[in-house]
Amino acid sequence: MRRAMPTYEYQADPPVLRRAKALAHILANMTIAIAPDEIIVGNQASAPRAAPLFPEYLVDFLADEIDDFPRRRADVFEVSPEVRASILQDIVPAWRGKTLNDRVMAIMPEDVAAAREELTDRYGPLPAPAQRLLRVAELRIACAAAGLRQLETRGDKVLLSDAHGYCLTQHRFPRLRGRSADEKLAELSALVRAFRSRVPAPAGSRS
Repeated sequence: MRRAMPTYEYQADPPVLRRAKALAHILANMTIAIAPDEIIVGNQASAPRAAPLFPEYLVDFLADEIDDFPRRRADVFEVSPEVRASILQDIVPAWRGKTLNDRVMAIMPEDVAAAREELTDRYGPLPAPAQRLLRVAELRIACAAAGLRQLETRGDKVLLSDAHGYCLTQHRFPRLRGRSADEKLAELSALVRAFRSRVPAPAGSRS
Protein backbone atom coordinates (compact mmCIF):
# COMPACT_ATOMS: atom_id res chain seq x y z
CA MET A 1 0.00 0.00 0.00
CA ARG A 2 1.22 3.49 -0.76
CA ARG A 3 2.33 5.85 1.97
CA ALA A 4 -0.37 8.17 3.18
CA MET A 5 -0.34 11.51 1.41
CA PRO A 6 -1.02 14.36 3.86
CA THR A 7 -3.71 16.01 1.72
CA TYR A 8 -5.76 16.56 4.87
CA GLU A 9 -3.14 19.08 6.02
CA TYR A 10 -4.49 21.51 3.43
CA GLN A 11 -8.16 21.34 4.38
CA ALA A 12 -8.29 25.06 5.24
CA ASP A 13 -7.29 26.00 1.68
CA PRO A 14 -9.72 26.43 -1.23
CA PRO A 15 -10.17 23.21 -3.29
CA VAL A 16 -7.98 24.40 -6.17
CA LEU A 17 -5.06 25.18 -3.83
CA ARG A 18 -5.64 22.01 -1.82
CA ARG A 19 -5.31 19.89 -4.95
CA ALA A 20 -2.29 21.84 -6.19
CA LYS A 21 -0.44 21.45 -2.88
CA ALA A 22 -1.28 17.75 -2.67
CA LEU A 23 0.01 17.20 -6.22
CA ALA A 24 3.16 19.18 -5.44
CA HIS A 25 3.76 16.99 -2.38
CA ILE A 26 3.32 13.80 -4.41
CA LEU A 27 5.65 14.95 -7.20
CA ALA A 28 8.29 16.03 -4.68
CA ASN A 29 8.21 12.84 -2.59
CA MET A 30 7.10 9.92 -4.78
CA THR A 31 9.96 7.68 -5.89
CA ILE A 32 10.38 6.41 -9.44
CA ALA A 33 10.85 2.65 -9.57
CA ILE A 34 12.41 1.13 -12.70
CA ALA A 35 13.26 -2.56 -12.60
CA PRO A 36 16.16 -4.03 -14.64
CA ASP A 37 15.24 -4.59 -18.30
CA GLU A 38 11.80 -3.11 -17.68
CA ILE A 39 10.21 -1.73 -20.85
CA ILE A 40 7.06 -0.19 -19.38
CA VAL A 41 8.16 1.62 -16.25
CA GLY A 42 6.40 3.01 -13.22
CA ASN A 43 4.32 1.71 -10.32
CA GLN A 44 0.97 2.71 -8.92
CA ALA A 45 2.31 2.32 -5.38
CA SER A 46 5.57 2.48 -3.43
CA ALA A 47 6.45 -1.18 -4.04
CA PRO A 48 5.83 -3.84 -6.72
CA ARG A 49 2.49 -5.64 -6.38
CA ALA A 50 1.29 -3.08 -3.86
CA ALA A 51 -2.04 -1.27 -3.96
CA PRO A 52 -2.80 2.44 -3.60
CA LEU A 53 -5.53 3.74 -1.34
CA PHE A 54 -8.08 6.31 -2.40
CA PRO A 55 -9.58 7.49 0.91
CA GLU A 56 -10.97 10.62 -0.74
CA TYR A 57 -13.68 8.44 -2.34
CA LEU A 58 -14.64 6.02 0.43
CA VAL A 59 -12.93 5.32 3.74
CA ASP A 60 -15.21 3.44 6.14
CA PHE A 61 -14.72 0.11 4.39
CA LEU A 62 -11.00 0.31 5.25
CA ALA A 63 -11.74 0.32 8.96
CA ASP A 64 -14.36 -2.41 8.59
CA GLU A 65 -12.44 -4.78 6.32
CA ILE A 66 -8.71 -4.16 6.76
CA ASP A 67 -8.25 -7.22 8.97
CA ASP A 68 -9.93 -9.39 6.32
CA PHE A 69 -7.61 -8.30 3.48
CA PRO A 70 -5.12 -11.17 4.06
CA ARG A 71 -7.90 -13.79 4.40
CA ARG A 72 -10.42 -12.99 1.67
CA ARG A 73 -10.75 -15.17 -1.42
CA ALA A 74 -9.88 -12.53 -4.04
CA ASP A 75 -7.68 -9.42 -4.08
CA VAL A 76 -5.69 -10.64 -1.08
CA PHE A 77 -3.35 -8.07 0.49
CA GLU A 78 -0.85 -8.39 3.30
CA VAL A 79 -1.00 -5.32 5.54
CA SER A 80 1.99 -4.64 7.77
CA PRO A 81 1.35 -3.56 11.37
CA GLU A 82 2.82 -0.12 10.60
CA VAL A 83 0.56 0.45 7.59
CA ARG A 84 -2.47 -0.89 9.46
CA ALA A 85 -1.84 1.53 12.33
CA SER A 86 -1.41 4.45 9.93
CA ILE A 87 -4.66 3.63 8.13
CA LEU A 88 -6.74 3.21 11.28
CA GLN A 89 -5.20 6.01 13.35
CA ASP A 90 -4.42 8.64 10.72
CA ILE A 91 -6.12 8.13 7.36
CA VAL A 92 -9.58 6.92 8.40
CA PRO A 93 -10.18 9.60 11.08
CA ALA A 94 -8.80 12.34 8.81
CA TRP A 95 -11.14 11.50 5.92
CA ARG A 96 -14.26 10.34 7.77
CA GLY A 97 -17.13 12.68 6.91
CA LYS A 98 -15.14 14.40 4.16
CA THR A 99 -15.11 11.84 1.35
CA LEU A 100 -16.90 12.04 -1.96
CA ASN A 101 -19.17 9.23 -0.78
CA ASP A 102 -20.08 11.24 2.34
CA ARG A 103 -20.99 14.27 0.23
CA VAL A 104 -23.15 12.23 -2.13
CA MET A 105 -24.93 10.38 0.67
CA ALA A 106 -25.74 13.67 2.42
CA ILE A 107 -27.85 14.89 -0.51
CA MET A 108 -29.21 11.58 -1.77
CA PRO A 109 -32.83 10.55 -1.17
CA GLU A 110 -33.26 7.84 1.45
CA ASP A 111 -34.28 5.01 -0.90
CA VAL A 112 -31.42 5.63 -3.33
CA ALA A 113 -29.00 5.96 -0.43
CA ALA A 114 -30.13 2.59 0.93
CA ALA A 115 -29.64 0.96 -2.48
CA ARG A 116 -26.21 2.52 -2.83
CA GLU A 117 -25.18 1.37 0.65
CA GLU A 118 -26.33 -2.19 0.01
CA LEU A 119 -24.50 -2.39 -3.33
CA THR A 120 -21.33 -0.98 -1.78
CA ASP A 121 -21.54 -3.48 1.10
CA ARG A 122 -21.86 -6.36 -1.35
CA TYR A 123 -19.47 -5.36 -4.10
CA GLY A 124 -17.22 -2.62 -2.72
CA PRO A 125 -16.78 0.86 -4.24
CA LEU A 126 -19.13 1.19 -7.21
CA PRO A 127 -17.79 1.82 -10.73
CA ALA A 128 -18.68 5.06 -12.49
CA PRO A 129 -21.53 3.58 -14.62
CA ALA A 130 -23.27 2.24 -11.50
CA GLN A 131 -22.79 5.59 -9.77
CA ARG A 132 -24.47 7.31 -12.72
CA LEU A 133 -27.43 4.93 -12.64
CA LEU A 134 -28.01 5.85 -9.00
CA ARG A 135 -27.74 9.53 -9.86
CA VAL A 136 -30.34 9.06 -12.60
CA ALA A 137 -32.63 7.39 -10.04
CA GLU A 138 -32.07 10.32 -7.70
CA LEU A 139 -32.88 12.71 -10.55
CA ARG A 140 -36.15 10.93 -11.30
CA ILE A 141 -37.16 11.17 -7.64
CA ALA A 142 -36.34 14.88 -7.64
CA CYS A 143 -38.44 15.38 -10.79
CA ALA A 144 -41.43 13.69 -9.17
CA ALA A 145 -41.02 15.83 -6.04
CA ALA A 146 -40.87 18.95 -8.21
CA GLY A 147 -44.05 18.00 -10.07
CA LEU A 148 -42.19 17.57 -13.36
CA ARG A 149 -43.81 15.20 -15.84
CA GLN A 150 -41.07 15.16 -18.45
CA LEU A 151 -37.29 15.34 -18.41
CA GLU A 152 -35.73 14.66 -21.78
CA THR A 153 -32.60 15.74 -23.60
CA ARG A 154 -32.33 16.24 -27.35
CA GLY A 155 -28.77 17.08 -28.17
CA ASP A 156 -27.92 19.91 -25.80
CA LYS A 157 -31.58 20.94 -25.44
CA VAL A 158 -33.42 20.04 -22.21
CA LEU A 159 -37.18 19.45 -22.32
CA LEU A 160 -38.74 19.92 -18.89
CA SER A 161 -42.49 20.04 -18.42
CA ASP A 162 -45.01 20.06 -15.60
CA ALA A 163 -48.80 20.33 -15.39
CA HIS A 164 -48.66 23.86 -16.82
CA GLY A 165 -46.53 23.10 -19.86
CA TYR A 166 -42.87 23.36 -20.74
CA CYS A 167 -40.49 24.94 -18.23
CA LEU A 168 -38.47 27.58 -20.03
CA THR A 169 -35.48 29.72 -19.12
CA GLN A 170 -35.71 33.24 -20.55
CA HIS A 171 -38.38 32.00 -22.98
CA ARG A 172 -36.07 29.25 -24.27
CA PHE A 173 -35.47 25.60 -23.56
CA PRO A 174 -32.51 25.17 -21.19
CA ARG A 175 -29.26 24.06 -22.81
CA LEU A 176 -26.58 21.72 -21.53
CA ARG A 177 -23.02 22.99 -21.55
CA GLY A 178 -21.21 19.99 -20.10
CA ARG A 179 -19.50 17.41 -22.27
CA SER A 180 -19.16 14.41 -19.97
CA ALA A 181 -22.04 12.34 -18.59
CA ASP A 182 -21.22 13.46 -15.05
CA GLU A 183 -21.25 17.13 -16.04
CA LYS A 184 -24.60 16.74 -17.79
CA LEU A 185 -26.12 14.94 -14.81
CA ALA A 186 -24.93 17.73 -12.52
CA GLU A 187 -26.52 20.34 -14.80
CA LEU A 188 -29.81 18.45 -14.97
CA SER A 189 -29.91 18.13 -11.18
CA ALA A 190 -29.31 21.88 -10.85
CA LEU A 191 -32.11 22.62 -13.34
CA VAL A 192 -34.58 20.43 -11.46
CA ARG A 193 -33.67 22.08 -8.15
CA ALA A 194 -34.10 25.53 -9.72
CA PHE A 195 -37.56 24.75 -11.10
CA ARG A 196 -38.57 23.07 -7.87
CA SER A 197 -37.87 26.29 -5.99
CA ARG A 198 -40.15 28.32 -8.25
CA VAL A 199 -43.81 28.99 -7.62
CA PRO A 200 -45.88 27.29 -10.37
CA ALA A 201 -47.51 29.69 -12.80
CA PRO A 202 -51.30 29.44 -13.16
CA ALA A 203 -51.26 28.35 -16.79
CA GLY A 204 -49.14 28.06 -19.94
CA SER A 205 -45.39 27.81 -20.25
CA ARG A 206 -43.29 29.32 -17.52
CA SER A 207 -40.35 31.57 -18.21
